[in-house]
Amino acid sequence: MPGKNGFAPTTDGGGLEIVDRHEKQVMIRTMRSRGACTTCPAGLTGTLVAIEGILKAEVDPEIVVITV
Repeated sequence: MPGKNGFAPTTDGGGLEIVDRHEKQVMIRTMRSRGACTTCPAGLTGTLVAIEGILKAEVDPEIVVITV
């Protein structure tokens, strides 16, 4: 189910886990997507950009999302 900004990473069968946060960095572990996002080369990048945009808008404009 989408959140209040319409972002729903689990709708394609994927998922994510926030592993840690250190200062302005948020470390995220991603799980493999299924469905249409599986074959899209920009699927993971688009997801991370969306997450980072939401965090910057709602938490701190200097936050950076990295994958681990």
